Amino acid sequence: MLSWNKTFKKKIVIHPRVDPSLSSDRVTATLNKTLCSLFSPKKREINLDAVLDKEYLNPGRESNISFAVKNNSDLIVSIKTELLCKTYYKIPKHKKTLHKKKVIHFSTVETPKIPESSQISNISHTIPVPPEIFTVRHSNILNREYKLRVTLKVPCPHVNSSVVIPVFVGESVEENVEVVGEFIEPLQAPPSYWETMQEFKAAAVPPQKRM
Repeated sequence: MLSWNKTFKKKIVIHPRVDPSLSSDRVTATLNKTLCSLFSPKKREINLDAVLDKEYLNPGRESNISFAVKNNSDLIVSIKTELLCKTYYKIPKHKKTLHKKKVIHFSTVETPKIPESSQISNISHTIPVPPEIFTVRHSNILNREYKLRVTLKVPCPHVNSSVVIPVFVGESVEENVEVVGEFIEPLQAPPSYWETMQEFKAAAVPPQKRM
């Protein structure tokens, strides 16, 4: 039977480069949390400064994040860092955009316990980045963005507090090249839509039988 509904699938390799406008300078996020106290007039506050070594992550590599904590409370706390992914799926026919969120557990790290009434400025962590994740932008099908969520974890009945750092995940410009002889050539771009469709048509035509 003839069918007019055909589905074609093709794997397209994405090599997103880091936006040249992004800086290699450190990125700082600040979180100040005041704790409620019903029976004491003394102010209890926790101040957290998180410093990321740069505002982008390279797939398959590691990034460093450091913390400075001033714990003016009687609580033992810790700091959790997570890499969040949010994907936007575009449906032009219905003029809708769906989104899906998830945590990249491979990149989750947490500090040791930070004692009460303490001040620490030398806490650092290495964030592993999976090799298969990339930021995706400027697409009519989907977009994908990433953020680092830094959470100050406090014991019950208090509520945790978080701050997010937007990050771009991609290859650095100077790394996205192939060396051929004495020349440096950029990676080849993926095939265009028309080239892909020509391949599909050629593969779909059955060979003719000889008479």
